[in-house]
Amino acid sequence: MIPYAKQSISKEDIKAVSEVLKSDFITRGPVVKEFEEAISEYCGSDFAVAFNSATSGLIAACYAGEVTPHDRLITSPNTYIGTVAGGYYRGTEPVFVDIDHKTGNIDLDLMQYSSEYVSSRGRNIYIPVHFSGVPVDMEKVERMISDPDSIVIEDAAHALGSKYHDGSKVGCCRWSDMTVFSFHPAKNITSGEGGVVTTNCERFYRRLCQFRDNGIIRDPQHFVGQATPWYYEVQDVTGNY
Repeated sequence: MIPYAKQSISKEDIKAVSEVLKSDFITRGPVVKEFEEAISEYCGSDFAVAFNSATSGLIAACYAGEVTPHDRLITSPNTYIGTVAGGYYRGTEPVFVDIDHKTGNIDLDLMQYSSEYVSSRGRNIYIPVHFSGVPVDMEKVERMISDPDSIVIEDAAHALGSKYHDGSKVGCCRWSDMTVFSFHPAKNITSGEGGVVTTNCERFYRRLCQFRDNGIIRDPQHFVGQATPWYYEVQDVTGNY
């Protein structure tokens, strides 16, 4: 029988986990920050925010982009439920566009046709999926989008290490607002579970961090109230991811 997924865990991996377990931090510690910085440097993005799963990351990306029920979430049906989960929680209608049978990715000609729908209130939220590590032509996606308020979130759960035609890595966010990776055992590398979102936008980065940490804001420059010792603000109720 061919297994659905068979992770490879080395002695070095086990040693690294053991070192964290013996440290002062077993959650949200310095190793998480090191991991985010390594992913960001590898992909060529300005920021990276780690989550407990790629699904959480996709939900967070829709939160960061302030997706609303008036928006249309355009994506591929050849994917996992996590791709549309973020839109679902925001009350957004998913619009499924058929695939290119050569790549398994979303058919960009049909995607362009769908993008031409004019809404009186909402935006188009594009979530192209890089199926089996084959990148969607994101440069073409950017060219076909005429609404500057549209949001583009790459579902790159399969695509850590993949490259675009110009040699830049998936996750650099050159033609998108955010990119989401998965570290589920079925993916290229695993952290048991886990995900990460990369972006080049500082505002999205702040909102991703806020979503991950129960809606908490700790940076005084973004406070509504006056900063005092040990003071922080809960500006939204999100969850712990």
